[in-house]
This record gives sequence, C-alpha cells and structure tokens, in this order.
Amino acid sequence: MDKGRLFLFFGFTFAVILVIMTFVVAVMKAPPPQPYTSIPSDSLQPRIDSSAIKARQDSLRRVKEQALLQQQQKALDSLRQQLQLLQQKNRELARLKEKRREKEQARQNLTQTAKQMAKIYENMDPQQAAAILSRLDLEIAVEVISKMKKRKAAQIMAALDPQKAVEISQFMASLR
Repeated sequence: MDKGRLFLFFGFTFAVILVIMTFVVAVMKAPPPQPYTSIPSDSLQPRIDSSAIKARQDSLRRVKEQALLQQQQKALDSLRQQLQLLQQKNRELARLKEKRREKEQARQNLTQTAKQMAKIYENMDPQQAAAILSRLDLEIAVEVISKMKKRKAAQIMAALDPQKAVEISQFMASLR
C-alpha cells in the first residue's frame, strides 16, 4: 500500500471514529439544566406566600397566646387578691365569733352570778342591799335587780339614791 492510500485510510478511520465518538457523547450526555428563568414565577410565588402566611399565622397565634396568658395572669392575680381579702375577712370573722362567744360566756356567768347575788340581796335589809348595789357597775346592778322578786327589787330601788335609781331604771328600759 502506498503512502497516500495509508494516509487516506487512517484519515477516514479517524473521521469515522470522531463522528461515532461525538454521537456517543451526545447521547450519553444528560440534558442541560433549564435556566432559572424557565421556571414560571407563579409556581414559586405560592410556596413563598404559604411559608410567609404560615410564619405570620404562627406569629399571630403566639401574640394571641401571650395576650390570653396575660389576661389569665391578671384574672389569677385578681382571684388571689380576692382570696386574700376573703381569708382576712374570715380571720376577722373568726376573731369576732370568738369575741362574741367570750361575751356570751361572760354574760352567762354574769347571769348565774346575778341570780346568786339576787338571792343574797333579797335576804338582806333593803337599806344595806341598796348601799351595796349603788356601788356596783350599772350593768351588774341592773342584772341583779332584774333577777330579784319584784317586791324585794321595789324595796331596794326605793332605798337607793334617786339618781342611781333613775340610771338603773333607764338602763333597764333600754334593754327591753
């Protein structure tokens, strides 16, 4: 073979191989990525809007929850204040009840003592009983006289100083 034919043969072979290689590379190569502008802008907008909307909704929900929490905290504080007031009033009421019970007990003791004293004074001379009763506290004197028999009480009242008899009579009238 001569040199010209050999050159032609290698040149032709090279060209065929080049064409085949170009074809194989073209087939094997992945399609080029589409440019960013080829994606419709409308398809991105809903994704952006939905995430923005979700973020806004979460923010609003948190604000509402905080407002509700503050409102509930104020209500709780108000209830605590009311509870403290009620507890204070309850303690005051318990103290007053105890005071009233003590007064009632003292009143019962005074009534018992007044009955005993009335019997003693009824057996005394009206002048002597009047002298002792005039020195007693007004409430005690009234209690003792009210526990006496009417006739004996009248005799002792007649023997009392007129001013003291008026005081006892007015006090007895105010009790009824």
